[in-house]
Amino acid sequence: MSKKQNQKKKVTVKVLPGQAVFVADISILHHIAETYNDFASSFSDPKDKQAWYDVASAIYEWSEQTYFNPDSDYSDEEWQ
Repeated sequence: MSKKQNQKKKVTVKVLPGQAVFVADISILHHIAETYNDFASSFSDPKDKQAWYDVASAIYEWSEQTYFNPDSDYSDEEWQ
């Protein structure tokens, strides 16, 4: 009899006032980041444009750092 494998990962997140947690497929997060990059090009003010690029960059960075691959051995992962 084979042991049932659970492909979910339980994570405890500490949230500060004013913060929120959003869990989604990585493809959705990348789509949001691409949307921010597309909108950034429509701004003429460099500060506004950079702010949109910064949000997109943060989404890419954190989606890659916190991505859970269910096929990997995550016993020694260090989560930030």
